[in-house]
Amino acid sequence: MNSSKTSRFTAAELESLILWSMPDVSGGEAPAELEVEEVEEVEEAEPTPILTVDEIEAMQKQAYDEAFAQGKMHGF
Repeated sequence: MNSSKTSRFTAAELESLILWSMPDVSGGEAPAELEVEEVEEVEEAEPTPILTVDEIEAMQKQAYDEAFAQGKMHGF
């Protein structure tokens, strides 16, 4: 255990630990950067079809086979 009373922090590190002051939220107008922008409505996209286990396994096998063939072609 180190019984030294010297600080293990640099002056810059200690300065960064100064408490943060909460902004005034008591009322009044909001600062310009906090202004709420108007939101445009977005049409909902068609839902993504739900894949079956067989479809997912087929895609996985196809990806594996393609990667295997590519590796074989490159000599791996």
